[in-house]
Formats: sequence, structure tokens, C-alpha cells
Amino acid sequence: MATVSIELDEEQVQRLRERAGAARRPVQDLCRAAVQRYLEGDEGSGEAERNAGYAALRALIGLVQDGPSDLSIEHDLRPGDPL
Repeated sequence: MATVSIELDEEQVQRLRERAGAARRPVQDLCRAAVQRYLEGDEGSGEAERNAGYAALRALIGLVQDGPSDLSIEHDLRPGDPL
């Protein structure tokens, strides 16, 4: 196993230690897991993160079955107002 050094600011170090303590795992284990997740993703292009948000939004499309059909026409209505 190789050793890699990175510089973190004090706040990052503190937060990392808190998470490691809460998980009862060494800081090194959390770092290795984070690097592994990063490498298994889209190699840092950010596309995976953008697509994950869109996928979550697509899951909501079509869930609402009733309500005003076009809020641009009925823009003065508030939830609970009769149609």
C-alpha cells in the first residue's frame, strides 16, 4: 500500500475527525473510502452528480394527479383555494 499526503484546513481536519469518531473508524479508512467512491464515479467530471439530481427530479414528475393544470393562468390561487 502506498502513502499519499494531502493538505486540509483545520476545519476539514476537525470535521473528518468528528465523523471518524462517530463511525468508530480511523480517519484513514474514511479517506480511503472517499477516494474509492470518487474513483468508481465518473472520474471527477461532475456529470454523475448532475445526473443524480436530475434522476431524483424525474422520479417526481407525474406524481401530482390533481391541482391547477397551468399555474401561469391561475397564478392567484393558493393551496386550498377552490378552483
